[in-house]
Amino acid sequence: MLISKSGIVRKPFSYKGMYVEMTGDSDNTGGFYIIIGEGKEQLLFWDTTEFLVIQQIIDSNIEVEWLD
Repeated sequence: MLISKSGIVRKPFSYKGMYVEMTGDSDNTGGFYIIIGEGKEQLLFWDTTEFLVIQQIIDSNIEVEWLD
């Protein structure tokens, strides 16, 4: 199943207000990606499941407000 979400970083202050996008397909082995920021200043997280990729941003002390 294709999953696509977007949101805004709430914490930490250094990333606050940055755009967040998550996309992935649970039926595909390509995994899930979370991209924070735009242009040259981007953070990229990847893992095999939605849970694990979200856990990575939690472990990095990044708080996201998901919009959809």
